[in-house]
Amino acid sequence: MIRRTLAPVLAALVAAGLLTVPALAAGPAGDLVTAPAIWVDGDGRAGPDGCDDRGKAQRSVQDGVDAAGAGGHVWVCPGTYREAVEIGTPGLTLAAVTPWTATLREPSLVTDQARPAGKYKGVLAVVGAPGVVVRGLRVFVPPQLGDGGCLTFGQGIVILESPGAIVRGNRVIGGSGEASARCGLTIGISSFGSPGTLVGWNLVRNFRILGILVTQPFPIGEADAPVRVLRNSVHFDHTGVLCPALSPCAASSRDAARIRGLERARPAGGLLGIFLFSEGIVVDGAIGIVRGNYVAADATRAGLNGGIDAYDALVEIEENVVRKAEIGSYLQGSAGLYRGNVLTGGTGSGLLLDPGYTDPCGVGGLGACTADAEICAAGFGCSPLNLRVVENEVHGFGGDGIVTYDSGDRFVRNDARRNRGIDCRETVPSPVTIGEPRNTWIGDLGRDADPAGICSLPLR
Repeated sequence: MIRRTLAPVLAALVAAGLLTVPALAAGPAGDLVTAPAIWVDGDGRAGPDGCDDRGKAQRSVQDGVDAAGAGGHVWVCPGTYREAVEIGTPGLTLAAVTPWTATLREPSLVTDQARPAGKYKGVLAVVGAPGVVVRGLRVFVPPQLGDGGCLTFGQGIVILESPGAIVRGNRVIGGSGEASARCGLTIGISSFGSPGTLVGWNLVRNFRILGILVTQPFPIGEADAPVRVLRNSVHFDHTGVLCPALSPCAASSRDAARIRGLERARPAGGLLGIFLFSEGIVVDGAIGIVRGNYVAADATRAGLNGGIDAYDALVEIEENVVRKAEIGSYLQGSAGLYRGNVLTGGTGSGLLLDPGYTDPCGVGGLGACTADAEICAAGFGCSPLNLRVVENEVHGFGGDGIVTYDSGDRFVRNDARRNRGIDCRETVPSPVTIGEPRNTWIGDLGRDADPAGICSLPLR
């Protein structure tokens, strides 16, 4: 996989004055909620007694948000609202009266209201507003094709520089069918530079590239609170799609790649086009707790390339289930705890750990570290901290089970049996060779191992 980060993109926007990072404002404390709640209903009638109240209500969600003050509450009645909404009010709560009956539908850029200034590329964007709560909404991003290409960027919910946000119990859905695979929901829920945010109990379905993304565009600070990604259900329903080189699909995918700071081209693409590259949950350059999530490729021969992945991150990844991703989990240049996860049934490797050889030797993704002289001489870097990989199950992959480099990680009581390749593999990229394992292996199970002995079958 290709190392990437959003840091250069967002840092450049700040430097150019196109994106401001606001000072922290008060969160949704109880003493801020002094104004009456704002109600939104398409017929203009709702109030304290509910959506059948005959009081005056706002007709659009954006008008409701604009009418609310800091710490206020906006209730959205059932219906479909064809609009893109931007929240810039600290401590605001935006919630459906009845969960999943209020739908924000990405507007057609031809016939409906255009998104505010076209800046944030999300159907719902929280921008520079700490402590915002988004709860119980349904966000729908259908495919939109036009003569000039994709008419949608296709993000669902975007949290941008808004610490302490809560995105809970929402459903972010893309359209179905080949049109959506080529030009639909690109990223389900994303948190950019928003430490302390909770993304929990959401459903993300029919996305094209990323289900949930957590990234920190600036260096990790010691006081940064982790972003918590808890008990979400992330489903990838598309098959792998090759976008013809000049098609709207390819143009939309390149747009998505540019805002994420990467170009994601697969070997079979080239002049013919590019393959969509998809991952379920990604923590990139941030502190993240990823716990109790379910990530699955649901369609036959679905092209979900990575299940739960981390890049240059401090992570606790625990008690998740990943089904039928090509690679169950890929961790590059990351440190922390990987415990109690169940990875099953992909075509590639189950758990792939890479210390991050894309960095200069002696400088890993999380700061300075020391590396063996032979690795430095070969031009490779190192991981400054280590991973504890404990009590995971990795079964049924078409490639190897657990694959790691000699990065000083600790493997304890993992079960990597029943994979078609080598169940447990520890390696160093050529031309470096080693004779003994550099990681610590304690009580791990595998049918076969390279080097021999790092995993073994239980005694009968």
